[in-house]
Amino acid sequence: MRYFAAMWIAGLFAMIQPCFSAVDFINDIMPVLSRLGCNGSSCHGKADGQNGFNLSVFGHDPDGDFR
Repeated sequence: MRYFAAMWIAGLFAMIQPCFSAVDFINDIMPVLSRLGCNGSSCHGKADGQNGFNLSVFGHDPDGDFR
């Protein structure tokens, strides 16, 4: 639940930025996922992911994570 709240707050913050500042997945989103441990091997980075959400381990494949 705390991960959901953190992601919700990050999304809200991204929405209130000025329109001319585009959100970049690699520079803006991946650091948040890494900091929270979401792409670690015990969470969504494991082979099957978690709750239908799958990320590459430690953000190794950001293009695959962005799909």
